Amino acid sequence: MDPKAASSRQPPADESPTPDWDTAAASEPAPDRSSEADTERTTLRITRDVGEIFSVDEREYDLASEDVVTLPTPNAEQLLDRDAAERLD
Repeated sequence: MDPKAASSRQPPADESPTPDWDTAAASEPAPDRSSEADTERTTLRITRDVGEIFSVDEREYDLASEDVVTLPTPNAEQLLDRDAAERLD
């Protein structure tokens, strides 16, 4: 069989090709949000520019003065200890 002929073969008219996004979504595991739901969170107002942080919930936050955010409590406590935020709850 000619290799070019094999690679250019089209599926029969009654057989529609599966879109790439369909197969990718089916093969990827669903994200595990259970640990996110279990993380205690605290609402803060940021009082000075902090910049980007990587939190215990494995997310990045870009924090600037006057932002109001809800962060995992361990990260919130660090910002409170450094006088970079005030508690709102």
